[in-house]
Amino acid sequence: MKSTKKDLKGLGIEALDVRLKEVYGELMKISAQTASGANPKNLHAIKDMKKTIARINTLKKAKGGL
Repeated sequence: MKSTKKDLKGLGIEALDVRLKEVYGELMKISAQTASGANPKNLHAIKDMKKTIARINTLKKAKGGL
């Protein structure tokens, strides 16, 4: 799940938008599981997803897409 800066850097703004929506969706799914009391498979994935979202937003800002 973790996306590296190198992987994301090669993507265009539209592709970054798509990836951002995917990561937000996965984050919401895991957050809902946690809120409902279920034990998600990987709690560390939440931290990785938040970092990926920050990386994507930073790259979009650098490319002029925000």
